[in-house]
Amino acid sequence: MSSVRSTHIVSETEQLLFYSIPGSTFLLYCALFLFLFDGLPISTGHAAGAALASIPIGFLLYQAYTANFLWVYERVNRREEETTLKFLEDMLRDSGVTFLDDEGLYRLSKRVLTYVENTTPEADYIWRLVDIVNSRGACLFSTLIASVIPISYVFSCTLSLFDIATICTLVGLSKVTLFYIVLLTCGFCLYRGIPKVKAQLDIYNGFLVCQNVEKVKTLAKSYSEVKSTKAR
Repeated sequence: MSSVRSTHIVSETEQLLFYSIPGSTFLLYCALFLFLFDGLPISTGHAAGAALASIPIGFLLYQAYTANFLWVYERVNRREEETTLKFLEDMLRDSGVTFLDDEGLYRLSKRVLTYVENTTPEADYIWRLVDIVNSRGACLFSTLIASVIPISYVFSCTLSLFDIATICTLVGLSKVTLFYIVLLTCGFCLYRGIPKVKAQLDIYNGFLVCQNVEKVKTLAKSYSEVKSTKAR
C-alpha cells in the first residue's frame, strides 16, 4: 500500500472517530452531571441522540482546539519539545533560506517535514501518532470545557426560576466536588500520555529527516531560488 493511499484511508475512515471522540467525551461529562443531580434515565433514544450529536459537537470542539482556544493546542504541541523541527530550521538556514522572523522559518520547517513524511512509506504510522496526540489533546480540551457545566446548570436554573437549593446543600456540593474530581482525573490521564507519544513522534521524524537530508537540501535550495526570483 502506498503512503498516499494509506494516508487517504486514515483521513476518511478514522476522521469521523477523531471528531466524535471529543464530542462523546463532552456528552459523557454532561450525562454524568445530570445523573448526579437529576437522575438522568438512560434509554435507547438518549443513546442514539448522543451518538448523532457527538460528531457535530466533536467537530466544533476539535476546531476550537486546533484554533488554540484556551491555549490547549499550544500546550499539547510545545515547540521546545520539537527537536526535529529545530534541526530542520538549521538545515534551511544553512541552505540559504531567510525570513524576517522566526515564525516564518518555523512554519516552513513544518511544511518541509510534512512533505518528507507524506513522501515516505511510513506516512501511515506517523499520522497515526499525530492523530493520537491530537485526539488526546481534543479530549483534554473537552474536559476543560466541561468544567463550566455546573456553572451553566446553576445559570439555567436561575433563568428558569427553578429551585437550585439542591446544589447548595452539603450533598449537592459533595456531588459537584465529585464531578470536578472526575474531570481532574480524566484530564490528568489524558495529558500524561501525550509527552510519550510526542517524544516517539519526534524521534521517528528525526530518523526520516536523516534519511532524506539530500531531499531537504534540494527542496530548500529550490525554494530559495524561487523566493529570490519573486523578490526581483
